[in-house]
Amino acid sequence: MRRLAVAIMVSAISCGVAPRPQLVLHFDTDAPVPSREPRHIDAFTPIALFDRLRVDVFPPGASEPCSGCRNEFQVDSELFAAGKASIGVLTPVGAAGWRARVRLFLGRLVDANGEPTSGSTIDVWAALPVQRPEGVVHATVMLRTDDVGLVPDPNAPVPASAGAPVQSKVGSWPPSIRRPCGPTIAGTVCVPGGAFWMGNKAASATEGHDPTWHRLVTVAPFSMDPHEVSVAEFRAGGGSTAIWNGSNAGAGFQDWCTFTKAPGPRDALPVSCVAWRTARPWCANKGGDLPTEAQLELVATSWGSAMFAWGNDVPSCSDAVWGRGGFGFFAGVVSHNCRSSSMALGMMGGPEPAGSGALDAIAGADGTIVDISGNVSEWVRDRFADENEPCWTGRILNDPWCAPASSTDPIVGRSGAWNNDVPTMRGDRRFKGLQTDLDVAIGFRCVYPTP
Repeated sequence: MRRLAVAIMVSAISCGVAPRPQLVLHFDTDAPVPSREPRHIDAFTPIALFDRLRVDVFPPGASEPCSGCRNEFQVDSELFAAGKASIGVLTPVGAAGWRARVRLFLGRLVDANGEPTSGSTIDVWAALPVQRPEGVVHATVMLRTDDVGLVPDPNAPVPASAGAPVQSKVGSWPPSIRRPCGPTIAGTVCVPGGAFWMGNKAASATEGHDPTWHRLVTVAPFSMDPHEVSVAEFRAGGGSTAIWNGSNAGAGFQDWCTFTKAPGPRDALPVSCVAWRTARPWCANKGGDLPTEAQLELVATSWGSAMFAWGNDVPSCSDAVWGRGGFGFFAGVVSHNCRSSSMALGMMGGPEPAGSGALDAIAGADGTIVDISGNVSEWVRDRFADENEPCWTGRILNDPWCAPASSTDPIVGRSGAWNNDVPTMRGDRRFKGLQTDLDVAIGFRCVYPTP
């Protein structure tokens, strides 16, 4: 138990005759928090949404906590489950009007001053019970995930519940629990959905991100193509787009397009030079759609836990298909040279057959999804919207989608590609395109609803 000594409590007590009266303030939450035991992150492991607890105690009528009245500590699921998420508070006997401000937040989502950001914090003002002349008073403050981002009134605190928690609710918030998919289309991989924080403090405004923006997002289960649509699959599904011109010189744009009308040596490569307005109907003909930004980011950030699909380590040339510009038409595109004569397109660089990156893969519920960080970038379903626009506002976003309103709306591309450098491979990376754009480094994959 942690004790918070309130500085105003200086009255004399009997020396060792009886226990000093105190309040034991307990905390509980339904949010997923870290486990003390190291564990492998997989498709069914809920990601910790919060990991720190801060408590400030305020005297009656005060706008600032009393001196020495702050306690902040790391929390984990074992601490809550054992009923040990608590502090001891000493307030004057019989004094009413004491309040506690309790904040549960993720340690990496704080501002430059170390303050938890309001949109990503569960913030509760609790009225503390009156201290009795003797004995110990127990009270509980509940931190509900549904209340994240609410800004409570300090002058209207909610009374702390009497007693200690009987059984912790930690990790029980329904949207964070990952569930199996219903029946899926053969050959697709189940993504069990869940809750995670969209956004990245490493982002910059030039990448289409506000680095201070984070939103708690929930995603329902869905299934996904295990790899980007290949040339052979695109052709077999009735697709047609800009054609490879037959040259391997790499000097012109269409040297790099992968599609051919007849079967050939490029069939195993991801199809490129496909416009968004072509890709989305192709997925619809299979019973699916392009993924939303939220769906793709969930997978591309290792279920919301990391910078890349495989974790936070910067990739080597063999770990993913990236850094393969610097030749011909793309001579000045990339600062890293991962080209090799053993590649599918030789020293040109270019994309590779699915799964060529040693690390660029993530295990779904019933299969493996590959090339989520590299190979070709991917079109998604959303209109490109700034993060202060209505489709991205709200405290908790449930399966968000910024629907295009017209054929001229800009749309979103995601993830890195064979001609990019490392920063563009981050799972939160987004860029703006047009619905008619043809790009040699952009392809797509489809997702499908599950019952």
